[in-house]
Amino acid sequence: MDSDILVVFRSRVQTMDFIYRCQTLGISATSMSTPRQINIGCGLSARIHEGYYTKVKMLLQYNRYSAFVGIYKMTYNIPKRIY
Repeated sequence: MDSDILVVFRSRVQTMDFIYRCQTLGISATSMSTPRQINIGCGLSARIHEGYYTKVKMLLQYNRYSAFVGIYKMTYNIPKRIY
């Protein structure tokens, strides 16, 4: 089953920077409101197809975002933390 992952930050600036960096690497990333169930962050998350999970982790580790909260897998519109 294909699903999306959400990359959650505590900063809108870092969220938008992360989305920009993903897009420059050919990773399709969009912004979306952080689901209420997560209850953390700035209210804006990066939404990415889960097929890019490995590249996303590498990008996060390389850039060391100070406001990074975690990666959540969206299944049936319910987020579950995976990293």
